[in-house]
Amino acid sequence: MCPDNLTARLSQGEIESAVRRFWELFASKRTDLWQSYYADVALVFGTASKRPEPARLVVMRRQREYLEGATKMDIKVDRVEVEMLGSDCAVAAYLLQLHAEHVSKPTAAGQ
Repeated sequence: MCPDNLTARLSQGEIESAVRRFWELFASKRTDLWQSYYADVALVFGTASKRPEPARLVVMRRQREYLEGATKMDIKVDRVEVEMLGSDCAVAAYLLQLHAEHVSKPTAAGQ
């Protein structure tokens, strides 16, 4: 979380709260609010990816797979560790358990 226009100091508690809120929004399919957590230039390391991908591509993929249709999710975030890189920038590492049912996996034809 490295905001461009932040003037106040971030705390570790605020970062942890933002991580938990991010996943709450995802689980509740609040797409517009969930997307707002990504900067325009953000890169994302997926669970199975070999290299980072632009967040906008990951967001589109996750919307198709999890946030549309009948997908039901249960998400638990545990042990959030925060490393402050500066007064307005931090890295968070955490354990995430995600259980999803009825996930849409589009075919090559887009169905």
